[in-house]
Amino acid sequence: MSSALTSSHFLQEMAYPPYCIQPLKSWGMIAIGGGGGTAKTGVTNAVDLKWIYLNQSSDPTNNKCSIQNVNSFTQHDSVMRMVSLRKQHEYLILALNRQLKVVMLKASHREMDVGLATNGLPASPTHHQDSVPIIPVQRFVRRRHNSSTSSTTDPINMQHRASVVLHRNGQATVEAIGNENMTSASPTSRTPSFSLASATSTITNNIYTVPIHEQHYVNALVVCPATQSKLFVGASDGSLAIYEIIWPAVSSADRLIQLKLLASFKAHEKEIDDLAVDPFGTWLISVSRDYHVQIRQCSPTFDKHSELDLSQFGMTKISKPSNTSKPLYRIRHVRFGLVPSSSSSNAAFFLYTSLIPQAVVDKSASCIIQWTENKQREFIVRQRRMVSYDRISAIAVSNCGQYLSVGDSGGFVRIYETDRLKLLYEHRAHSIFVTDLAFVLREENYLFKTSVLSISADKNLYVHNMSAKTDTLRKNLDAQLERLIDQLADLEQLKDEMDENEYKEARQDTIDQLEEFNKSLEKMKSGDGGLSLLDDVQRIQNAIKSAISEAFQTPEVMRFFAKKEPVQLRNHLAEIERDTKVGKLSGAEGARKKKEILDALRKLGETLTTEEEIYLKQYMESSNTHFAKMNESSDVNVNALSAVAAKQIENARVPR
Repeated sequence: MSSALTSSHFLQEMAYPPYCIQPLKSWGMIAIGGGGGTAKTGVTNAVDLKWIYLNQSSDPTNNKCSIQNVNSFTQHDSVMRMVSLRKQHEYLILALNRQLKVVMLKASHREMDVGLATNGLPASPTHHQDSVPIIPVQRFVRRRHNSSTSSTTDPINMQHRASVVLHRNGQATVEAIGNENMTSASPTSRTPSFSLASATSTITNNIYTVPIHEQHYVNALVVCPATQSKLFVGASDGSLAIYEIIWPAVSSADRLIQLKLLASFKAHEKEIDDLAVDPFGTWLISVSRDYHVQIRQCSPTFDKHSELDLSQFGMTKISKPSNTSKPLYRIRHVRFGLVPSSSSSNAAFFLYTSLIPQAVVDKSASCIIQWTENKQREFIVRQRRMVSYDRISAIAVSNCGQYLSVGDSGGFVRIYETDRLKLLYEHRAHSIFVTDLAFVLREENYLFKTSVLSISADKNLYVHNMSAKTDTLRKNLDAQLERLIDQLADLEQLKDEMDENEYKEARQDTIDQLEEFNKSLEKMKSGDGGLSLLDDVQRIQNAIKSAISEAFQTPEVMRFFAKKEPVQLRNHLAEIERDTKVGKLSGAEGARKKKEILDALRKLGETLTTEEEIYLKQYMESSNTHFAKMNESSDVNVNALSAVAAKQIENARVPR
């Protein structure tokens, strides 16, 4: 799918399967880690540093993106997880099987062949021993801006980039102090490999073995974002290790941070899949395959506070002889995100989790759950959003808290607005499961409303961009739908004052406009690159279908359904029940309107109470079955790419 407001761009095929991606704050770069492991397959293990350019041309109609390789550092094992920290320098902590490795990223000077840098002049020998690190960092490697650049990744074009300063017979780069390999190979094929200068000898006491058995491995890493003083490590045996991060003195410019083990204990019975710490460093969430999601204090003694309740999403039948039941779903990923300023919530942060079926053969849909902390310091569900029948394999939250991205086992990448979990973008970029996602930092993104990087086991790296023009198009679509609703409602209001032919002709003209509107929406969904406003297009089509089919007859219900506003529908239901009780509405009219609202809530994916389900069942078994049968057979589904929309607006009358 394609749209002028969104884009999906292939950036690069990696030399190894990538497993983790991390945006870096120092120079606007990203780090990608992965590899083939210790097996002798010939697939390397490495961490690559790259610059992503969101626009390669000053021409505003050219929205293609490009990538520049900066450096690559080989490792002795595959990099499955990594986290970044930054104070006076940028640091990476890598998870390599049972070990943690600390490296410091630092601006440096790379000697190059003069022939490459001078566009064909005779080459002179490269003097690796003269390659001296450049200090301070800020003087020679400036923060990258998304200015117009060339998409070529060779050294000749690098001299034109504002983010790199070319020195005599050399170029700026970033080295990893503390990497165990003395020689780092650049991923740019035209750039020769180079040796780190003797002035920056490798530190050997930067590798830490996590206290777990040999057959187990590190599976999750998270740093306390508020203080950057603690590192939490989850392992495949269910154990949790907690390290104090000891920062070097400011005067010790080239020293690595140190890790001091504070505690190590068995937190879960099975593998820990993921960890997250809230933005203020209060809660640690650990997710395991033992059906438990624990909430712990982030400060010593790291006591367990409570758990997320998985039983609310359904339980299996009681099995014998254990006479126990298990949750139907489990949580696989967990992330915290700030509450965006545009949100109606008073909370400081939201918790996001994936929800996937326990059984691999289970064909139930995977969902995203948004949780909020109540006054009793308990996490309760705020929203639930169905994502896909493919399993969720990665999630990420933007640093501004406004967007959530989800990747699945089918290779799809989706972007949601977090306040209402509205789907904004969907594109199948990869041929196999997405291994990780990362948002381009908001302060580094000057061209798009948001941008997401995705990696996969297919080795490909993609960027997904959303234009800032999205809001304008959304408002235009809503205005068009509102106009057509008003038009049908006005016709019903004036029906008795018009002759039959005049009414039929005017009504058919409005229906034709609805159908034309729907066709234009279908075209928006039928391209080849990813569509923003996907959720809005979908809900508008549902409303059009309801209008044509006469499913809803109350203007308020039509409007709230079209705008996906379940809270307003609930409030309107309370008004209907009150008016029926006091005799303002007849029993038959009140029953019809109540049924109409409940059906709209059900179509929006809202959970009905037991009493409401019984009410609908009894209503359908009565003589008023036409509406119910239409609803039950309708292909309207707000959680899928529904077809077109229908006709609930026909008898609507908009109050003036």
